Amino acid sequence: MDLFEIARENIAALERRTAEMHAHCPAGDPLAAAMIAFTDLIRTAGRISINMRPWVLSRFLSRGHYQNIYDWAAEIAALCGRPRDALLAEKLGSYLTARRTFDDAFADGLCFRYGALNVGGAGPSRYGQFCIVARPEYPDDGRGAVYLAGDSLSLYITPQDGLREDRLRQDATPQTHCHCLALLKHHGDLDRPADAWPFLLCSDDDYLEAIFVAPFTPAQVQEVRIAAAEQQTLWELAFDSFSRKLDAGERALGQDFVDVLTLLPELSLNLVEV
Repeated sequence: MDLFEIARENIAALERRTAEMHAHCPAGDPLAAAMIAFTDLIRTAGRISINMRPWVLSRFLSRGHYQNIYDWAAEIAALCGRPRDALLAEKLGSYLTARRTFDDAFADGLCFRYGALNVGGAGPSRYGQFCIVARPEYPDDGRGAVYLAGDSLSLYITPQDGLREDRLRQDATPQTHCHCLALLKHHGDLDRPADAWPFLLCSDDDYLEAIFVAPFTPAQVQEVRIAAAEQQTLWELAFDSFSRKLDAGERALGQDFVDVLTLLPELSLNLVEV
């Protein structure tokens, strides 16, 4: 299947569903104004973000391109001579079958890169402390991105590792209409203050997943964000630990942070504390 074509074919249904939602909300209802403000926020501030751990970000900045899991496995297999599939199995663990079920269902599935729709904040930090925010024009390959209502493995793979194709066809959304999918998902939560909407849209607990195939390089990065608490932890390891003994993992983490701080200004990128 072509995931990008499925998303394009879904445009009319997305427009109809969101129009019905607006029509059923009286003009004077505060929710009506909130829905407009929420979709406007996504139209103007919505960006793809990818969360990375310090060593992944350092590698991305120094090598100049972002690898998906299959790129990584192919490179390591070439270096060590071990089978690529064995490396994937070790890296993905219990998620291996589900990940392959999803990716193998689509043309170019092995080229998929995954991120999230972000309008502010540090993204789903369980995937990495650093939130790399793409420029608004990315992806600029003519295919754009496809958005799903949440994590692809949680929402679109059955407990028996089958693909929930009907649900996927209902949710798949092209980049031009990601505000529609966000509104359909979150309209019941818009009584929260507007400054809480970025966390509502994208957090450790939930997010709209972005799928794209365009190469991602530092030139496509708008900024790099990190939560204040995460930055403080890394700062202490890198610069405030000279009087105590660190274990190998802590020492490596501190050095990765130093490398990131060195590389970012060389690429005219900022680290933004959020």
